[in-house]
Amino acid sequence: MYNRQLIDDYYDKIIYCIKSACWSTILHQGHNVRDSIVAGWNDIVKEKHRVARSAFLDWVADGRPRNGPIFTLMSRTGAAFKLALRYCRDHEDMLRADACAKNLADRDFRSFWCNINKFNNGNSTKYANTIGGCSGEENITEMWRDHYEQLYNSVDDDGF
Repeated sequence: MYNRQLIDDYYDKIIYCIKSACWSTILHQGHNVRDSIVAGWNDIVKEKHRVARSAFLDWVADGRPRNGPIFTLMSRTGAAFKLALRYCRDHEDMLRADACAKNLADRDFRSFWCNINKFNNGNSTKYANTIGGCSGEENITEMWRDHYEQLYNSVDDDGF
């Protein structure tokens, strides 16, 4: 019995070393929170997920039967959850637009602009390549310098 415990401990340490080596040397993609956000979750899916999860746990606690009322309840609630989730993913743009419209109707401008920022921030470019026919940092800077020089020097101030 004592030797078996030593072998189990030794095995656990080997597996731990292998996993640590893999995690430290293999490049893996981090989990992107933006990919897991589902538009409409709180309004449409959340309650169905809670009911399906509860039915699933009851099904597991009952020994995972393959028929009967507990199995039927688990199957139906899981199907309802999956259907609602599919609906949200298929209508993501519409649900996001509805959320923004609701914020505007409620005059909650802070939430409105936060949502707009979240939805559009990934699609925006950091810098513009061409402005007013000019490209490159120096040319764009020169264009704006000339623009403001003409603007501020457009009024004669000799009389002051």
